[in-house]
Amino acid sequence: MDTNKTKAGVALERRSKTQAGKYTAILFSSLLLSTAATAVFAQAHDHGAMPAQDMQVTHDHSVVVSEVQQDSSVDDDHSQHAGNSASDAQATVTDHSQHADHSADSVQAAEADHSQHENQSASDAQHAEIEVHDHNADAPTPMNMGGDTSQQRDPHAYSNGLQRGSGPYAVDGPGLHLADEMNFGGFRMNRLEQLYQDGADATVYDIQAWFGNSYDQLVVKAEGDFSDDRLEESDTDILWSHAIYSFWNTQVGVRHQSGEGPDRNWLAFGVQGIAPYWFEVDATAYLGSGGRSSLNIEADYELLITQRLVLQPRVEANFYGEDDRARGLGSGLSDSSVGLRLKYQINRQLVPYIGVEQARMYGDTAKFSVGPKSASQTRWLAGLRFWF
Repeated sequence: MDTNKTKAGVALERRSKTQAGKYTAILFSSLLLSTAATAVFAQAHDHGAMPAQDMQVTHDHSVVVSEVQQDSSVDDDHSQHAGNSASDAQATVTDHSQHADHSADSVQAAEADHSQHENQSASDAQHAEIEVHDHNADAPTPMNMGGDTSQQRDPHAYSNGLQRGSGPYAVDGPGLHLADEMNFGGFRMNRLEQLYQDGADATVYDIQAWFGNSYDQLVVKAEGDFSDDRLEESDTDILWSHAIYSFWNTQVGVRHQSGEGPDRNWLAFGVQGIAPYWFEVDATAYLGSGGRSSLNIEADYELLITQRLVLQPRVEANFYGEDDRARGLGSGLSDSSVGLRLKYQINRQLVPYIGVEQARMYGDTAKFSVGPKSASQTRWLAGLRFWF
């Protein structure tokens, strides 16, 4: 009986040791699992995802735990269970050592990557600093918006503080002037032509002269005709011309009219310039004593056949506000002329030409002058245009 008790005690002691080993293996496995989970969580937090190898290790841990729990239910072979638990624990430790090595490698690679990122960030920051510095260097200095003008450059001064009209380089006399500041003059014979018509020939002149600058000029216009060695009609305008647009001038002045009949004086208001498509236009209105009024319109266009051969159509018309029997003029449209001139430009300043013109008188002007049969005339002409 004592022998049986002794055997029972030994078995109980062996069972107690076996259970103690089992609990120790379970506790050790739980501790390893907790350590592996902490490492995996830290690695997932740093890199966003756990590698596939770590997932496999976690799966191995779960298998070990299942086997340990299964072994705890087996009571018949404790020694074998203890041996299996020991070998499983050793395998688990081996797996964890591999996992630890892998984690260490991952941490090293991550640290290397982070160090590279930090170096790249530092380099980018340095470049940005350089760019900011360059931009600040190129930025213009703010304008002086206050009342202190001592540091501001005189906009009318030349370089080195030189000014026009003073200093060692100043020119004696009027000095240097731009083209629109200088006064200049010109003379242009628009028409000097001989007319050949039924009954009598005539010589016609049309002159324009001016003196001034590009904006304001004194203009003299003279137009008339001679027939049978006597002056039949003469109109002379003295005008002040002022530029209002690139191609247009306003003109204000006086007109003196002489020839057959009494002389007349008029106030003149007109415009002269180039209309679109290069039509030259001259329109002037006149006011005279006794409520008299008149309007003269001239227009011409130069059509280039070649660089030297030019065809010029020309039209002119005169209107009067009331009859002037003393000068043989009726109210309304008094007379008109329409002609063609073929010009040959020897140069820009000397242009001979030939042409034909149709002249006509209307209304009371035709009655007062020479009668209805002579109201319309066809005239051949030859002339010269020049200017200087």
